[in-house]
Amino acid sequence: KSPLVSSNLFKAIADTRRTLILQYGDSEWVFNGTDIVDPKSIDVGMLINSVKDSDFGSSNISSKISSSDTTVLSFANNGTLPGKALIRLNAAELDDKFGNKEIYVYYYNGESNSLYKVAFEVQKTDGYYEFYINHNSDYIITSKKLNNDVVSGDDAVLNVNTSVNNTSGNISERKPLFDNQTIIILAATLIIIVLIIAMCVIMVNKKKTK
Repeated sequence: KSPLVSSNLFKAIADTRRTLILQYGDSEWVFNGTDIVDPKSIDVGMLINSVKDSDFGSSNISSKISSSDTTVLSFANNGTLPGKALIRLNAAELDDKFGNKEIYVYYYNGESNSLYKVAFEVQKTDGYYEFYINHNSDYIITSKKLNNDVVSGDDAVLNVNTSVNNTSGNISERKPLFDNQTIIILAATLIIIVLIIAMCVIMVNKKKTK
């Protein structure tokens, strides 16, 4: 009911494998405890606007973008988030403009008046568009890839090598083949095997000596 989320929630999941799902309207924010680096209170309100009705509309970049296939996703002024967040946008709010098309997401830096790549070819799955962010500002969503003369940089590292399971906010990232605990167990097992082999060799040598 309130878009204000206390830092206590982020502190509670920090350094754990817990997941915090915050629903705002029909869309969601999803935080993994292992991604929390700076627990802080945030406002999870978000607003979808046309280009002309957003702050981005007053920038000189907006004149180079077709407003017919572009919308602006605006967040509260939280700055850097407590950790990276998966944004799950309910596609119903975007269907009038995008239908079943893939979308391209760009971050708009108002201070430098520039755009940065965030996520490319995002498909609608189970009624949601999903991509990761780690700070709040205006995000440009379009069904067409923007030309390089409009885009200043690449901020898409969060959405590279990341796999998302699009069912109710369940997230899975590409993980190492073995976790730390498994590696320790394997190493201990290997040491035991080596010791057993060594003892067998010693016993065989003693028998030969006798």
